[in-house]
Amino acid sequence: MAVLCALFSTEKSWSQTISNVRSVNVIILSDTLKLDSLSIVPYSESIQGKGNLHIDTSYYDIDYATSTIIWKKLYLDKGFQVKITYKVLPYALSSPLMHKDFQYVNPERVGMSNPFVYTYKKTSDDIFALGGINKSGSISRGITFGNSQDVIVNSSLDLRLSGRISENVSILAAITDDNIPIQPEGNTQQIQEFDKVFIKLHNENTSLIAGDFELASPDGYFMKFYKKAQGASFSTLLDRKVDGQKGPNEISLTASAALSRGKFARNVSVGTKFNNVEQEGNQGPYKLAGNNNETFIIVISGTEKIYVDGVKLVRGQDNDYVIDYNTAEITFTPKLLITKDKRIIVEFQYSDRNYSRSLIYGGAGIRKNKLELHLGIYSEQDSKNQPIDQELTDEQKQLMNDVGDNIDAAISSRIDSVGYSEVGVLYIKKDSLGYTVYEYSGDSGVYRVSFSLVGQGNGNYNLDANSVANGRVFTWVAPDLNGNPQGSYEPIVLLVTPKKKQMARLAGSYKINKSSKVTFELAVSNNDVNTISSLDKSNDDGYGFKINFYNDFPLSKSKKDPWVFGTNLNYEQIDKHFSPIERFRTVEFERDWNTTSIQFNSHQYIPGLALSLSKKKEGYFKYQFKSYLRDVDYQGFRNHAKINYQNKGFKLIFDGSYLTSKTLSQNNEFIRLKGLISKQFNWLVIGMTEDFENNVFRNSSSDTLQVPSYQYYDIGAFIKSSDTAKNTFALSYNQRIDLLPLLPNAEDFAIATTGDNVNFTFGLQKNPNSRFNGSITYRGLHISNTNTTSRKPDESLLGRIEYRFKVWKGAITSATFYEIGSGLESKKDFTFIKVAEGQGIWEWIDRDSNNIESKDEFEQAVFQYNANYIKVYIPTNDYIKTYSNMFNESINIRPAVVWRNKEGIRKFIARFSNQTAYRIAQKSQNSDIEKSLNPFYSETTDSNLVTLNSSLRSILYFNRTDPKFGADVKYQVIKTKTLLVNGLDSRVQLLGSAHLRWNVTREFTVDAFYTSGEKSYASYLDWRDYRIVYQEVEPKITFQPGTSFRIALLYNYKDKLNELEVVDKDLNGDVLHASGNEKAIHHKLGLEARQNAVSKGSLTLNVNYINITYSNDSTSNLSENTSIAFEMLEGLKTGSNVTWSLSYQRNLSKNMQLSLTYNGRKSEETPAVHRGGVSLRAFF
Repeated sequence: MAVLCALFSTEKSWSQTISNVRSVNVIILSDTLKLDSLSIVPYSESIQGKGNLHIDTSYYDIDYATSTIIWKKLYLDKGFQVKITYKVLPYALSSPLMHKDFQYVNPERVGMSNPFVYTYKKTSDDIFALGGINKSGSISRGITFGNSQDVIVNSSLDLRLSGRISENVSILAAITDDNIPIQPEGNTQQIQEFDKVFIKLHNENTSLIAGDFELASPDGYFMKFYKKAQGASFSTLLDRKVDGQKGPNEISLTASAALSRGKFARNVSVGTKFNNVEQEGNQGPYKLAGNNNETFIIVISGTEKIYVDGVKLVRGQDNDYVIDYNTAEITFTPKLLITKDKRIIVEFQYSDRNYSRSLIYGGAGIRKNKLELHLGIYSEQDSKNQPIDQELTDEQKQLMNDVGDNIDAAISSRIDSVGYSEVGVLYIKKDSLGYTVYEYSGDSGVYRVSFSLVGQGNGNYNLDANSVANGRVFTWVAPDLNGNPQGSYEPIVLLVTPKKKQMARLAGSYKINKSSKVTFELAVSNNDVNTISSLDKSNDDGYGFKINFYNDFPLSKSKKDPWVFGTNLNYEQIDKHFSPIERFRTVEFERDWNTTSIQFNSHQYIPGLALSLSKKKEGYFKYQFKSYLRDVDYQGFRNHAKINYQNKGFKLIFDGSYLTSKTLSQNNEFIRLKGLISKQFNWLVIGMTEDFENNVFRNSSSDTLQVPSYQYYDIGAFIKSSDTAKNTFALSYNQRIDLLPLLPNAEDFAIATTGDNVNFTFGLQKNPNSRFNGSITYRGLHISNTNTTSRKPDESLLGRIEYRFKVWKGAITSATFYEIGSGLESKKDFTFIKVAEGQGIWEWIDRDSNNIESKDEFEQAVFQYNANYIKVYIPTNDYIKTYSNMFNESINIRPAVVWRNKEGIRKFIARFSNQTAYRIAQKSQNSDIEKSLNPFYSETTDSNLVTLNSSLRSILYFNRTDPKFGADVKYQVIKTKTLLVNGLDSRVQLLGSAHLRWNVTREFTVDAFYTSGEKSYASYLDWRDYRIVYQEVEPKITFQPGTSFRIALLYNYKDKLNELEVVDKDLNGDVLHASGNEKAIHHKLGLEARQNAVSKGSLTLNVNYINITYSNDSTSNLSENTSIAFEMLEGLKTGSNVTWSLSYQRNLSKNMQLSLTYNGRKSEETPAVHRGGVSLRAFF
């Protein structure tokens, strides 16, 4: 440590030009974290967890030389996010540093030896040496035990490998035994998949993967799929070309066998709603649903494809949308305004754990001269004898056998008699008004009942929002006088049948000459929607066939850039029972042919002819004619033309189609015209847009307009800067007029609504020290005729501003982000789930001694060995409309950047620095624009404010990097508010603190801390509310005579007062709970000691004596069995308390580390709690 301290002066001069302060946000994926390539300045680290709460050094060990952190406490669960701030030295002390390389001055290099130099023969003690393979990670095994818990065995494995295992074979591997039940965040364009486990062996032409991998379909038409799987995959490319042969001669082979992780689903807008949620003025979140209308699903990360108006969107906060994979919710950014007119389509894979699902794929391809052939075989099926999340009785299996392909009829009750248990939500069966009903009972329930949402008025049960039971409780609702149900839930479930989907594909192409080619594809499918049943098998098999002829003919002999005339003649035929693996049609195929609302059961015949004229630098002209024939059910004929032409700043884009179609009952004409014309003048572009659709449905026997006939005109104009400008802007205006028929006997259209959209975007990027980007969109929806629509007028406003600047040579830097919008917020429910002892965050305190878990009996654990539960939020389908805003601001002020070497007052000011960060995200129902969009209005008592997550943190430093003396003053405000099914839950924490640091001598350091603040909690259970003001003083003296030993003595005084008086009474006026004016005074005397042995290990000791008095104005003998007492006493008891911890870490070798831990506590009149553990960790 003396070496590190000696480098402080070097660090000080080095930081004059380059800041050595670094800050990173990381997710804990293992117990070992490599922070930096440089060494860390000792004790400069600061680690914060959720809510910017400081994480004490007792939770981790840090090797400053190697910049490595080892997490010791199980409180820091894997997946837990922390922010780490630290300073680095300009050296990596764990790496060799020399003025001259010893190998060039070693006499032995020239056959000489020095008899006066001892030559050490190095032997590797790396027991995991693997030659040229790069490796990292660790494996650990350990146990924890104590007199208040069972023995727990802990283990972890995290291994990364890369390199060559032979001259021609390389390895890439990620191996871990972590089972992370959550998906990564979907707010960036690239996904960081931290749960992927695999081993890959590969060379130039061959690859073998075992573990997690992606399986994507080959190029083709019918066989489309993208799967994330767990298993094995092999692929190879064989080059069969012989000397002198012209053209390729290759054979490719691939084979995969795995368990499929997801099931394909597709959600589509219907009318003006997406999944029954109104789109107008709603940016989201929109909840996705599974194939069986499951609402609580987990989307497999990275599998989603989202389209709006046929255009594929890009994921990311700075792009079009973000997605929460764990709740299956999509939110659109202000870059894309969502209205009633937007056509939203989402294709995705979601986790389905009804059955174990096997996946097999094999493919082969051959390329020989002008011929290509491809063969593919795909099979995916549920194992009907291996259900996972559903336990099937013999009666339920018989029901699934009897329904055949009518799988929606496989509805069964899910009522299991499991006997009484204190854990979970159980019901009793009773009679009420002549009905047999199930009623929740915490002390005598014996039935576990599963409920399904069936819609309001279709069920006899409702969710009890006022229940404090640890789980969702449903209550029976009596029918009305006519016997009609009045609830939304029923104790039934839709049994999910095991399914099988198979396909074989043969595709090929032959190049006739340089300009002509023929392609074909034949696919046969087998789709069994119920493998348990032997019924309805005649419709399982089907086929599809497609053939194309392509010809491209240059109209001139010029090779520079000739006009090319193209021809494509194609034919497609699909059997009525053909079933694709995933969707193979274009994203808006049904809309193109006006078959969105038509259900077919007939063959498909699609002949087509396409002509094109194209030139690379100028554009193209395309025309296509197609027929879509489905026996007598439907006949459609479509003409489609496209133009994309640009020349000398002039640009023309046109896309138009004309469709005529008829069914057995309707005739249809569908005209679509979409165009853009623009002209560039130097740096300015001016243009106009048009979008027109006339979709007319008429009865076959009359001219009366029918649903869903419509017509609209969308005309716009824009002016913008050129694409090459560094400072850009764009201003556009669009007006859309929607016309609908006046039903029921309409012969013409009438204007229904008018929408006006104004959008302005800008980007000032020319100055690298000041970058300013923004966008704002306004939409007004006006109702013209209430006879054509029941919609109400509406206004929407979206906006985003981003501004980054640095001035004064970087001494002042700032980053600003502000975003406004409107959308939805779902009411949330929650439950507490028990995990392995000591591996949770919450503890259960059975205050009424009935052995029944209630939500009001859980507190956030102070001591890790009591943390046996985690809190899981459960989203619901109950949404409310909100106005949202988000604001982030960070400012760093460092005068030392420019004034460090100055004299006088400027040098003194250079000793100060400041970091300020403010972040707020809130949603409100307040229609007052000033309040709903104001990022500085965050009153948690406002009933219109439904969600809030706000944090303000400002720190003023003095002599921050001075090794002798330093001080800092901090001000922090944290506010949260959550919308729950049974009310609102809010917390506020205000904190002001001061810290003085003085290295009196090289051996003695004095620290002094002062903190004052306020903590308040407003719960849906009023009797848990509090408002606690507190202040705290802590002096600390540390003695460190050298690098191997450190000891510190501290005293802490804290007083806390609950200023909020709450009285909770029952219906008779009797007091159930009362609180207020509670006061707690804490006196703590602590000892900290640490002994280090370089390269060997360390011993750490912490002992604290805490004396607490707890009283209010009327008594000094308050009950400690309340939520207020737990907060005031911080998990301890009144009177004398002793806590202690001892940890010993020993490096057995370069790769092996032994850790021993022991901790405990003792309070008056309670037995001592002891907890110990031992673990052995091996580093790779």
